[in-house]
Amino acid sequence: MFTPDPDLDVRAQVREFVWSALHSGQPMPGSTAVREHIGAGSLTTITSELRKIRAEWAELQRRQSALPGLPASVAHYAAPFLQNLWKDACQQAEAALRPPLEEANQAVQALKTRLAECEDQLIAKTRDHGQLQTDWRNRGQLLEERGRALDRLQHELDLARQQAQAEREAALQKQQALQQAHAADLAAAEEVGRQWATRLSLLNDELIATRQQAETERTRLQDSHQTALREQAQQLEQQRQKALTQGQELVQLRQQLVHRSEAAEQAAQETAAQKALVTELISALKERDGQLHALQQQLAATQTEQAATQAKLDTILNRLSVLPLETDT
Repeated sequence: MFTPDPDLDVRAQVREFVWSALHSGQPMPGSTAVREHIGAGSLTTITSELRKIRAEWAELQRRQSALPGLPASVAHYAAPFLQNLWKDACQQAEAALRPPLEEANQAVQALKTRLAECEDQLIAKTRDHGQLQTDWRNRGQLLEERGRALDRLQHELDLARQQAQAEREAALQKQQALQQAHAADLAAAEEVGRQWATRLSLLNDELIATRQQAETERTRLQDSHQTALREQAQQLEQQRQKALTQGQELVQLRQQLVHRSEAAEQAAQETAAQKALVTELISALKERDGQLHALQQQLAATQTEQAATQAKLDTILNRLSVLPLETDT
């Protein structure tokens, strides 16, 4: 039995094992059988060495075909005349054995070809099997990595959902707070508007009453003397101070309304409804401001008319002072 030498390399071990089998009359072993026997080497290296041995064995068979039955060592070193002698002796046997030998050679050649093809197929399938195993391991690792990535993504998705829920609740609370603040500001603005309208109505009534009183006083002054004129002048001064005070109050009220309007405009930036409401309120305030301005113009005209009336009364009094006084005759 052949025992492989561990000191020899793979190719040497292959050659030693295969040549030992061939010289013992065994068929040439395949690459798988050689690898299993020597226990080392790759199938590619073993197959390459088997092809070389197969070519050498074919060449040796060709040399022996010239001297059939002669041992290889003798045929290799025999003299030419011995080869011719042996050749003449074997011609008759060769003629009789040529047909079956040719058939046997063809069968052996076909078997060798088929064996080589099978070995090539086995090598290819072994390579494919190794590639499939590598692909399977790679796919398993890829699936594990994708599973871990999927777990991470699921965890991140859960965190994102929780964060989105918290942000949604915070936004809802903020929206409710803004709505409440807007409602409070709107109610305050409406209250200020009502107070302003009430105050304006009172001022308007007071101005009308003042105009009526001034007209009555002007009529009375036409029939009064210098003392009545002084009283009227004092009353006119009091009315002027009162009107000035009322104008200052109106200015303060207007400033308050402007501040309220600015606050309402800031609140209107948050919602479109607030902006529309504040715009309407500002328009109403401007309209009422125009009315107030008109009232102020009327008051100025009244004061001008009173001044003209007083000038006329002064003129009349001056004329009366230059007239001669009546004496008793």
